[in-house]
Amino acid sequence: MNELQLASFFADLGTRLETLKEVRSAYDEQMAFDFNWTQMFLPDENKTSQILAFFLDPTQSHGQKDTFLRLFCMEFLDGCCNWDALISQKVSVRTEQRTQHGRRIDIVVAIGDDRDQFLIGIENKIWAQDQQGQLKDYAADLQVRAENRWRLLYLSPFGRDPSTNSINMDDLSVREHLQIISYDKHIIPLLDQFAMACKSDKVTTALRDYQDYLRRRFMGVKHMDESAVVKKFLMDGASDSSRIRVAFHIVNNIDIVKDSLWESTRKQLEQWANENGMKCHFLALGDARKQTWTKLLTFGGHEWSMSLEFHRVDLGSLVVTVEGQETGSVNATVLKEAMNKLPGTWLPNQRPLPGIHHYIVDYSGRWDTNAKPWLDMATKLEDGHSAFTRRIIKLYEILKDTLPARNKPEHNASC
Repeated sequence: MNELQLASFFADLGTRLETLKEVRSAYDEQMAFDFNWTQMFLPDENKTSQILAFFLDPTQSHGQKDTFLRLFCMEFLDGCCNWDALISQKVSVRTEQRTQHGRRIDIVVAIGDDRDQFLIGIENKIWAQDQQGQLKDYAADLQVRAENRWRLLYLSPFGRDPSTNSINMDDLSVREHLQIISYDKHIIPLLDQFAMACKSDKVTTALRDYQDYLRRRFMGVKHMDESAVVKKFLMDGASDSSRIRVAFHIVNNIDIVKDSLWESTRKQLEQWANENGMKCHFLALGDARKQTWTKLLTFGGHEWSMSLEFHRVDLGSLVVTVEGQETGSVNATVLKEAMNKLPGTWLPNQRPLPGIHHYIVDYSGRWDTNAKPWLDMATKLEDGHSAFTRRIIKLYEILKDTLPARNKPEHNASC
């Protein structure tokens, strides 16, 4: 493969995408292509669970009775119980179901009457960390209530395993009832089935918007029509497989490009840190992929410190963590006002430690499929920094101007 082939590939595909962009621009006023009702409130973990529970509940105002619940059970309960008959008897769907130990299961679906009941617990892990013994307690609670007639679904964006401190996956009695599912492989495709079975245009639109939100949030897919254009472009050249071959060459080398962009970003932030009397060390991307809550760098020395961390494996969602040196030294209200000066999503504490606050930068979702952070790293501004570097520096400066700094800064940074 030579540069001419690559140039031709990108030119042809770029022309098609540019045409699509022009069409979207011309008809956006009539079609509102980017409008999505979820933009009104940016669902957090609890709200995402409530939306899923709404569609599973036959008594809710979607009017589709038990259609969605039956499709859900067909996907996840097939062979483990006579769910079809049980749904015909009785259904209850609850969120934040309290256990005997005071914990709360995100969603609990009960099918069947009291004598023959089957329970489905759904633990929705998007941002929060597993707590000590959390799934073990959930399993024990479901066992007491349903005596082996239950299933616990552990739902995460990409199907990660629960942590070992939450439950012992080697326990055969646990593995029989615990099922690991994901948004990208299970829930998003299942919403397609919901939409096709739905008889209400209004509800179908809501389902598609919810599905679109999940795709954008977790898979980095901004426009489905763009994906369709790319697919058609590649398949149109399938007779000699040349376009598909080029596409695989690009995919197989994209990590090299990312590493180069990350190295450039590291140098920019390191230079800025040195100019401000701080030292900065970065974790390699390859190491960051393997960990949860991977701390990339920390700027500190005041009564607070700011860290950049990925809070999931596979570079999932960049989080700014602000931590006070002493309990109460960082006021959550003041911090939130500071964070609101930049786009992003405010999150409550995700760790059981006082004085620690988290904020997702607007590079949410999985970085391996989200082009925005890499494009910002590649976009050079007049001051020589990339758009990505400028955003991180701006965020630090806002915090520095807002939060207390009575102590003399020690000017150190590490990761």
